[in-house]
Amino acid sequence: MPERDVVSWNAMISGCVACCEYEKALLFFREMREESFEANSVTVVALLLACGELLDLRTGKEVHGYCLRNGLLYLDPRVGTALLGFYLRFDVRIACAVFETMGLRNAVSWNAMITGYLDVGKCKKALELFSQMLIDGIRCDNVTILLVIQACAEFGSPKLGMQVHQMAIKLDFCKDLYIVNSLVNMYSKTGSLRSSCDLFGSISTRDVALWNSMISAYVESGFIEDAMSLFAEMRFEGIKADERTIAIISRVCEDLPNGLLNCRSLHGYGIKSGMERNKHLGNALLSVYAAQSCVKDAKKVFHEIGDADVISWNTLILALAHSYESKGQACEIFGKMRESDTKPNSHTIISVLAACEAEAFLIIGRSFHGYVIKHNLEIDPSLNSALTEMYMNCGDEATARNLFERYGDKDLISWNSLISNYIRNDKAHEALLFFQQMISEMEPNPVSVINVLSSCTHLANLPQGLCLHAYTVRREFSMGFDLSLANSLITMYARCGNMQYAEKIFKTLSRKNIVSWNALISGYEKGLQLFTSMVQEFYITPDLVHYACVADLLSHGGSLGEAMKFVELMPIAPDASVWRALLGGCRVYSETKLARRISEKLLELEPTNPGNYILLSNIYAAADLWSEVNKLRAVLEEKGLKKPPGKSWIVIRGDIHCFKAGDKSHAQSDVIYAKLSSLMSSVKEGGYIHDLRWVLHDEEDEEKMKRLFSHSEKLAIAYGLINVSSGAPISITKNLRICGDCHEFSKHVSKLVQREIVLRDG
Repeated sequence: MPERDVVSWNAMISGCVACCEYEKALLFFREMREESFEANSVTVVALLLACGELLDLRTGKEVHGYCLRNGLLYLDPRVGTALLGFYLRFDVRIACAVFETMGLRNAVSWNAMITGYLDVGKCKKALELFSQMLIDGIRCDNVTILLVIQACAEFGSPKLGMQVHQMAIKLDFCKDLYIVNSLVNMYSKTGSLRSSCDLFGSISTRDVALWNSMISAYVESGFIEDAMSLFAEMRFEGIKADERTIAIISRVCEDLPNGLLNCRSLHGYGIKSGMERNKHLGNALLSVYAAQSCVKDAKKVFHEIGDADVISWNTLILALAHSYESKGQACEIFGKMRESDTKPNSHTIISVLAACEAEAFLIIGRSFHGYVIKHNLEIDPSLNSALTEMYMNCGDEATARNLFERYGDKDLISWNSLISNYIRNDKAHEALLFFQQMISEMEPNPVSVINVLSSCTHLANLPQGLCLHAYTVRREFSMGFDLSLANSLITMYARCGNMQYAEKIFKTLSRKNIVSWNALISGYEKGLQLFTSMVQEFYITPDLVHYACVADLLSHGGSLGEAMKFVELMPIAPDASVWRALLGGCRVYSETKLARRISEKLLELEPTNPGNYILLSNIYAAADLWSEVNKLRAVLEEKGLKKPPGKSWIVIRGDIHCFKAGDKSHAQSDVIYAKLSSLMSSVKEGGYIHDLRWVLHDEEDEEKMKRLFSHSEKLAIAYGLINVSSGAPISITKNLRICGDCHEFSKHVSKLVQREIVLRDG
């Protein structure tokens, strides 16, 4: 150009940065200075970005000095924000010092500093900075809210998270699905799964990321069936699963009885959808196949990924190492990995060492040890334990002990690993001796005691077991907070023939979580007894889940009066779930008068839930109060509320088969209805009678029987009996409450065909 100005220089420098030509950008800056052009804030911002990408601290500091000399740091907040971004790549403390000296700070600057603290794990500092931002009167934006939600999740504070949620609502940020998604994640990570569910349920328009977050929340909280059910609902709603969805669900497969079959179905879905080369999904599938010892499938996935990373290599090697027939292949794959662009790390060595489990592998194991030394891989406690274990398994106890003794940074993992190695190699006595040495040098944890208790069990060494039990009491190991330790003691006493002590420990176990108690409260008399025991003997404060469960047990057990009294005496205000449980009991026992009273409480709490009106309408319909039914229908119409269509589904070999009442759209429709007719004839001979009270239309009995015949639950049961392999349980899920007639029908069918039929409803 014949004439250049600052704008043209800035255009060239910014263009180089945009094209990742960072060194060229710095060269243009030097030429610009040589031609006596002064850089402005636009130039500086681009240069600092280039220095950051090149990790060029020296040049970045020179640019910083230029900014100070020319006052740019105090005139334009973009310059300060760029400096923050640059220094945050090196040291958050320097960035903090720059932040404090900035003359002008906007939301972007504050966000950059909050991000810096989060990146180095200082979530408390990030929250304190956000608080200061509000005090200074800086209006936060949606990025700020996203960062603070992340900080609350990492800090583990649902209370703070709720406050940020309320702020997001006031600022009208909850229309942003990214923020909603972060809130769902935050609540689940801080142990408030119910809040995640409530928030998810309140969103009418959900994208695949939000579905993924909710499914993941269920998985992380251990609610595997709920995760699978939500995945089925997601697909039924027409939301296409992406790579993350399949990765989340595939990991769940490890915990399912038919997990391998489900994993293969998901694998096939991924291939059909063109996801097979996605590393995130591939590694998830690899992990499942490795856990299921399916070497052939694992190798197939590995080759599909194409550009495998170190996680892919390590997972495949571990899968091969754990397979008796493929241990040699694990060593071969390790050799191929060394020849590839992906270099082995300490986790790779840990994986391949798992193949060395016999004396024949001692030489190979030593060569892996040599590789660690030659390539200066960091020997952390995990790798040292793996090497020690390899030598123990290969019969070289002397080298194993020598490795352990020489390692300076021994931790509990190292001690526990060697003790468990002695036990696995049938050296229980040596394990006990080694434990004695351990307690003279380091305080053991419950895992240590569990390991040694298994030695006592193996040796039937009751005196040593008694000593260990006394040790746990002296060290105040709380069995109530470590069920594994308690179970190990029970096992030891039982195997050593002392059932009195085994039963005593069993009866004194006090730690029960919500899932445990809800599972135990399975019948009216015993359930109420356990609830009382939970409160009075174990001092566990029940929450609304427990109260709703007992209310449901009492009301469905026919004790509606006692259920009502139980709810009225609750120390906390009943929520909608408690009143709905009572109303459900009224439906079963046709208690119309009580239902009217309960519905007033329920509709006050949830005036916009159409399910509540439908439940009350069902009660009125069963009592032939059609005028009341019509009034409720008018209310629904006036409020613009619609009853969601009832649908039942069954998952077979990874495919979801969904049915609606009277549905004839399925490809096997003729066979399904023929099967259902056959079943109906058989169960009627066994005493089944249609319960016409569950038909919500004012019509003749014959028409009511036709409606009951083709309920979605019955169609799904018939389809399951046709297609699920003989003897396997049949699991049906419905989005609404399953009607009493279908419950009764399923009981008769289960008895008739001698198969377990599980019905789960909404």
